[in-house]
Amino acid sequence: MRHFNYDAMVHDALLGIVKSCLRFVEKNGLPGNNHFYVTFNTNREDVIIPQELRDSNPEEVTIVLQHQFWDLHVFDDHFEVVLSFQDRYEKISIPFSALVSFLDPSSNFGLQFIPDLSEEEKKKQESTKKQTEPAKSKGKDKEKGKTPKSKGDEPQPQNNIISLDSFRKK
Repeated sequence: MRHFNYDAMVHDALLGIVKSCLRFVEKNGLPGNNHFYVTFNTNREDVIIPQELRDSNPEEVTIVLQHQFWDLHVFDDHFEVVLSFQDRYEKISIPFSALVSFLDPSSNFGLQFIPDLSEEEKKKQESTKKQTEPAKSKGKDKEKGKTPKSKGDEPQPQNNIISLDSFRKK
């Protein structure tokens, strides 16, 4: 039986908001006092940033799109923008799957994401998981009245509720 993957649908919808905002700015510039704080993972191969920035921020970094950014281009899977880092103009490329958060403080609006892992990170995580998992005996599972999980078992639903209440104006 197939199920709706609500987590993925909500994630895609929220990323759609980010893409719409960035596409608007790409065509029209920032309106009024709007500006964006965009936080993303830096430890992924598909994130293209200056090496100094990656070295000083090995996990994640926040960029500000407000006054000094140029050549914003938005694609289906990433965006590119030129920013100034230590008085040098650098083009960066950020996949949407690397986003951690997107905030527009002037509108009191924000979104948080759980970034997707790159393929290499997924392989590393699976390898580490296999090495650290204790070996289970099928006999022990049956003794306790449990049936061992098979590959075809459906994943258990997770409680991934996204709350926007903290970002709303009161």
